[in-house]
Amino acid sequence: MPYKNNVESISTKCKTDIQQKQTIAIHCKGSTGRTGLVAALILNSAGYTKEEVYNLVQGIRPKALTIELQKEYFESFKV
Repeated sequence: MPYKNNVESISTKCKTDIQQKQTIAIHCKGSTGRTGLVAALILNSAGYTKEEVYNLVQGIRPKALTIELQKEYFESFKV
């Protein structure tokens, strides 16, 4: 995954901003793949189960977390 090194630092920064009641925006070119992955990592870090994360993220962006490599990364992510 070409951006793997950045995902954890971005997720940590967003989580900190959310805890400080800051507004965040997550966006990538297609607004589903990387956006969905980062949103999923943040939610999982915040205590949501992986099943809850899939339901929340795909409820808003149905095509999110459908790319196999991104799903594998999310599934292997340790909080």
